[in-house]
Amino acid sequence: MIWFEEQYIFNDRNDFRAFIKSWKRFRDDIYVVWSGGNDALDCFFWQLNEPQIQFTIEREKIIP
Repeated sequence: MIWFEEQYIFNDRNDFRAFIKSWKRFRDDIYVVWSGGNDALDCFFWQLNEPQIQFTIEREKIIP
């Protein structure tokens, strides 16, 4: 996963990098704090799902 994160997450070419406030990985779980809104998160999630790796997403509901 380190090569994947370097190539797709923390690379300067990642247009969504500014929205990632925190990225924590433990084995096969990743916890992300996101500031970009739902539409940007959907696009980022779509971009991450390469043929080699399939991510799933669980969203936490924010109570106002």
